[in-house]
Amino acid sequence: PRSTPLYSSAASDVYKRQINFIGKKALIEIQKKGIKRQQIGLEIEGDSLKGPNTIFWEIFCDDKIIGKVTSAVFSPRLEKNIALAMVDKNFTKIGLKLSVEINGVLRDAIIVEKPFFDPKKALPSS
Repeated sequence: PRSTPLYSSAASDVYKRQINFIGKKALIEIQKKGIKRQQIGLEIEGDSLKGPNTIFWEIFCDDKIIGKVTSAVFSPRLEKNIALAMVDKNFTKIGLKLSVEINGVLRDAIIVEKPFFDPKKALPSS
């Protein structure tokens, strides 16, 4: 399948609920076989993104394509470029350094925890 709730760690046990719904059997089968991709959070280095991405950007680890950025934007609150991405499940460790190709240019990126927020409340509120 192109995408399932199982790719998001927040929804990885949705099929275990007692209710029945369309697609539940398929999710159970996918879970038994194991997922191949997982959603991650990224911080992308470099200048502020001018707007959200309108195409998927490829993600590399050691010159190997491991996934794609599905949505990215500059966060004025965090003062960082943040992104959600789908990657090979073997490349999901927090802190792993990757590269993202944006308009033909490689930018450094790092896997971070989701959701994106200021966990230590270091940023002053307005």
